[in-house]
Amino acid sequence: WLSIKRPEIGAHETFPVQVTDVTGRLLWLELAALAIQYEGRPAIQFTAVDLTERKLAMDALHERDQMNNAILDATQLLVLVVDRDGKVVTVNDRFARQFGKDAAGLIGTQAYDLLPADLAANRRRKIESVFASREPLVFEDRRADRWFENSLYPMMDPSGRVHRVVILARDIPERHLAAQAVLESEA
Repeated sequence: WLSIKRPEIGAHETFPVQVTDVTGRLLWLELAALAIQYEGRPAIQFTAVDLTERKLAMDALHERDQMNNAILDATQLLVLVVDRDGKVVTVNDRFARQFGKDAAGLIGTQAYDLLPADLAANRRRKIESVFASREPLVFEDRRADRWFENSLYPMMDPSGRVHRVVILARDIPERHLAAQAVLESEA
């Protein structure tokens, strides 16, 4: 309301304010100012809504998101989370770089479109089996010339239904190089 010098009746504005109560506790309020007529004269009616708990909850969620993103990006694993339709919910930067993409740009895209058709069909079957069984699944497969150990974990919603699958992929060239060396030495 500070931006309105002579507000017209019915003009309103809301704005956040930070105040300290009598105990010294910091409060976040949303003030609403409404231009009204009071006893025949123009007046401003204020109402305040205490948003402190909501602000603290939002801050905690933001902090948790930052921590989760830091953990995702610190791991050596490729991390992908998909929903029931195979849409990307989140990925870490390492995963995105494997496909020459930006992590934020992959959110909402179809995960199976990132892979060759035969590999995508195989992964889709495995992911669908995790949705159906509600059990984790570990398997190895190959993309181009690289071998990966894939660990799939179901994520439950509050009702206990699997609504997402977390995929952790670890590049395992040493395992297959060692196996190949054994085979070659036995030949």
